[in-house]
Amino acid sequence: MSSQYKVNCTFVKRLFNIFVISTKPCTAAFFLFFLLIPVCFLEQFGIYYVGLLPSKFYNVLESKDSAGFKDLLIVAFTWIAAIVFIKSCKSFTTGALYIQWRWNLTSWLHMKYFCDKTFYDLNCLNNGIDNPDMRITQDVDKLLDTLQAVIVQLLVFPGVVCYYTYKCAHVMGWLGPVCIYSYFLISCIMNKFLMNPIVREVFSVEQKEGYFRYIHVMLRKYAESAAFIDAEDTEYQAFQRSITSILASKQVIVMRQLFLNIGVNFCDYLGAIFSYMIIAIPIFSGKFDNEEHLGSVISKNAFVAMYLVNTFSSMIDISEKIAGLAGFTHRVGELIDFINSRYCKELNDSGTGSFTGMLRFDSKTSENISNHSCSTILKLNSVTIKSPFINRTFVKNLFLSVSEGSNVLITGPPGCGKTSILRAIKALWTPFCGEIEAYSDVMFLPQIPYFTHASLKAQICMPADPGYFTDSKIEKIIQELHLQQIVTDTEFKEKTKSSISCCSLITQLFTEIDKKREFEPETSSLFDRIPVKDWYSSLSPGQQQLVAFSRIMFHHPKLVIIDEGTSALSPYFTGLVYATMKTSGIHYLSVSHDSTVEQYHDQVIELAGDGEKWSCRPAGIGLIN
Repeated sequence: MSSQYKVNCTFVKRLFNIFVISTKPCTAAFFLFFLLIPVCFLEQFGIYYVGLLPSKFYNVLESKDSAGFKDLLIVAFTWIAAIVFIKSCKSFTTGALYIQWRWNLTSWLHMKYFCDKTFYDLNCLNNGIDNPDMRITQDVDKLLDTLQAVIVQLLVFPGVVCYYTYKCAHVMGWLGPVCIYSYFLISCIMNKFLMNPIVREVFSVEQKEGYFRYIHVMLRKYAESAAFIDAEDTEYQAFQRSITSILASKQVIVMRQLFLNIGVNFCDYLGAIFSYMIIAIPIFSGKFDNEEHLGSVISKNAFVAMYLVNTFSSMIDISEKIAGLAGFTHRVGELIDFINSRYCKELNDSGTGSFTGMLRFDSKTSENISNHSCSTILKLNSVTIKSPFINRTFVKNLFLSVSEGSNVLITGPPGCGKTSILRAIKALWTPFCGEIEAYSDVMFLPQIPYFTHASLKAQICMPADPGYFTDSKIEKIIQELHLQQIVTDTEFKEKTKSSISCCSLITQLFTEIDKKREFEPETSSLFDRIPVKDWYSSLSPGQQQLVAFSRIMFHHPKLVIIDEGTSALSPYFTGLVYATMKTSGIHYLSVSHDSTVEQYHDQVIELAGDGEKWSCRPAGIGLIN
């Protein structure tokens, strides 16, 4: 584990940056924070006067002043009521501040995460940032929860120390504050050395917890595949290794916290005695020899020294929380640093290729940005693509052109770089050299379609806002692609073969699915139904690819780029989707290893798989390997 993960200047810088993002001006968090400051100092003001009450009780009890005792009781209860109210307001304000902090910080991270494919870089490219999802969800929560727990002490510490230092020096001279400051300095140095190893282990544990959660999610996602190949024993061993590693790190934290707690508790109890050692200085020097009520004077001045010592002790007490805060701050801060540095990188950091005509899409209106008058839809000019992870060339000096009336197929052996070409076209990877021109609206169809937890209508309209469209357009697409097959459960096979209308069939089947509690409570529109689990569980792989093709028909782009998009479809449905696109005037560039799809294309680009050779030929000539 890197030595940079400790309580140091980097920690302070990252924490300040997070604080600025979370407490940006003109937000609720900004006003709550500045409301918290006077509330905290009001609390300290009340604590000071309540702390002086014992010395006053000494006076009235010593003089047997019953009337003064009753008046003092009223004052005491008034101050206690005020302190209770102020402390409750402080707790409410810090809780509300945490909510606003988390909203601001998470919203900022989401805005950056979904901007310019940052989420792709973080999850798919080798950038050294593990588990970005966990950092945004769990680490942000733990960081801000810990911060709101210590923020009050951090806010009042400077003011309280200055005030009580003045009061202590006024009573005891310069020697009293110097002794207290020396005590605190020695305690801080000792605890800093004890904290830093804990910070590094907290960072390590969060990293391992992220991996542990990830392998559980992957098993849940591919449970059926694991069951088919009897993967229980293998996965059991892997899961046990992961939890063993986590608990070993936690054991290290527990052991190191033992020594930290010894240091903290030693300072706490020493501080309780130390305040009396300080007050003893003016007493034994004879400063209070002429005082009539020595007990009252000792009580009053002991409170001043004790509270100054207690203020320093309270900062030492939160050492364990600061250690945890530092670990979470480094994890979230690393993510923020990566996001900020990503926009400062030069284009030639990973290659010298370029893009002409960015692929753009209006996610609200479904209007594609295009220039349909241009005969060339997509062109790759002498493009070389290399892996961003290892020193490997996938394709060299590739020339590819998709023009009006031309559909192209890219084929080749597994791992030869077919999908890498599509990544370069989409600008997920930067080509090592060459130029990519895309003058028309283009949509991509990955092999594994992406579904969000939303309605069927939202899946088909994605990435456009479904609220802009009526159901009639969706119904037409469902009929064109025979998407009534989505609902072909065993008991409905006969209905599918009958002449029941698509919309009627789906209505009947959704009613049956409701009985099985597979969909959330009914909404106003048929196509606004949402599965309780997710679409991946509700649809077969072939049905998922059909819904993905329905997006193409809905948006009707000039060009669609298909990456093994028919791999789960039968020959009948493969022919159906290609024929539907062709009759609709949609051009396509396909990546496939299936020789049967060549008949739907005009040209074939064959990659040899050695990173050097490739060839272009008319479709229907030669064999596709």
